[in-house]
Amino acid sequence: MKLFRKITTLFFPVLAAVISAGCSDRAVTGEPGSDTAMLNIRLSDGTSRGDADPANDGERIQTLRIIVLDGDGFAEHNTLRDLRTNPAMLVSGIDLPVKSDDLKTIIFVANEGGKTIADPSTGSEESLSDFLEAINAPAGQWVDISRLRGLTLQTRPDGCMDSPLAITAIHNYYIGTAPNYSAVFNIHRAAAKYSVSIVNSDPLNSHTLNSVSFDNIATREYLFPEADFSNDSQDAIVAYRPAQTSGKELTVTVGREIAPGEQIDLPPIYLPEGPVTTAEAPYRLCLTLDGIRTAWATISYAIEGSPATVPMTDLPRNTNVTIDISLNYVSFTAGVTVCPWQTSTIDIPTFN
Repeated sequence: MKLFRKITTLFFPVLAAVISAGCSDRAVTGEPGSDTAMLNIRLSDGTSRGDADPANDGERIQTLRIIVLDGDGFAEHNTLRDLRTNPAMLVSGIDLPVKSDDLKTIIFVANEGGKTIADPSTGSEESLSDFLEAINAPAGQWVDISRLRGLTLQTRPDGCMDSPLAITAIHNYYIGTAPNYSAVFNIHRAAAKYSVSIVNSDPLNSHTLNSVSFDNIATREYLFPEADFSNDSQDAIVAYRPAQTSGKELTVTVGREIAPGEQIDLPPIYLPEGPVTTAEAPYRLCLTLDGIRTAWATISYAIEGSPATVPMTDLPRNTNVTIDISLNYVSFTAGVTVCPWQTSTIDIPTFN
């Protein structure tokens, strides 16, 4: 999915000329106590280490709930499939009889178990599974879509998102009067992923990477994308609106001594999308290296053919940030790329 690429063409039109150039790394430098480090990002159509095959089963569909509403918002189906024995990237072959000649609202929620949602309209928190299970399809219960779209997922106490990740979407799909209808729907991971690799380029000395810290990390996000898409298949976002939240600092403990020439890869870091910030308070990164914390480095977009950069001030869901850090004596360099994170599709159903 070209999520981040499409968004940047909306918010930063000056980048449009370099979008198709492919993923590219730009090096930056920083030393403990310095304030000159800058991280440059190239946005592209390409692939990177972090957005090819899923890193683990937590990025796949383990359970899938499908709720179908008729044109007036009344539930026709509410079904839950258990795929935990064989987590999937593609789910197909689900037959759901529905009323004909009607515009359906189809709600997808994967991996609902163990998730807590908040309803800003009431201020209450509850289990996501309990909330969805209570939608009574046999009784034809009316469902308030605007309320669903306002539900937010909370982060864990450490600031990360629970795995397996929630993967969600809401689609509109018209059922006519023909005997059968079939369609493929895209669903979106409700998270952004940071993939961090660290190599010790110092040929003589080991170095200890104590931790990696990020700034302006959101504390919650919407359960469903609050977004405008380029087409009905929802394969590219052209605008999105994250939940209102102030950014916070997140520190990931590493605690590894890295020998000369050794490379380590951190486990994927799953964070909520957003928040939208300002150029005066952009996304930032720093390290604690050999017990000394570096200055914050602003994550900025490099504009091809110009020395100017644009600070990163938002991060949509289903986006992968790949960070390659090189340790050298008491300094570091970091190359950063931002690419679309592989999407999931649901091939359902035969409506009849």
